[in-house]
Amino acid sequence: MDKSNYHKLLSEWGIDTAYASKYHFKSADYIQKRNIVLLIIIFIFSIISLLKGLNYKYFYFFSVIPLIASILLLIYESKEGFEISKKHMRLGHEYLCLHKEIQMMFYKENIREEQINEVKLKLDQIIKADNLSYPCGVKLWVNIAIKKIGEINQWWNN
Repeated sequence: MDKSNYHKLLSEWGIDTAYASKYHFKSADYIQKRNIVLLIIIFIFSIISLLKGLNYKYFYFFSVIPLIASILLLIYESKEGFEISKKHMRLGHEYLCLHKEIQMMFYKENIREEQINEVKLKLDQIIKADNLSYPCGVKLWVNIAIKKIGEINQWWNN
């Protein structure tokens, strides 16, 4: 491989790993928040449905809401598994560690082909282990976080 392409390649890998780590971290955050909201809904509406003196129509309404939230929680957890948030966090950390390694290599004067091949091997291993999907809206959330809010140093633009 031509040495002049090393920085371009490292820059592309830097972008990929930055976004991938953010996708996984935001996915874990989203899943945790979603589950907490569903549990709060179940708790609050179950308490309200136990109150005496509720009109018959309201009783059904306040009983159906926690049932629906419970079903949604069961569907999400059966589809994704109970450890999905931890898996997203683990992959996010792996991508972030590799991202930092790529960034340090990007600023080095002398980059050897062995170093490039080593990073490529690590990236390929992480990508191979990355079989998780991202919840709806996470990619938009990450794009806003990186481009508009600046949650990640965009060193690859330098």
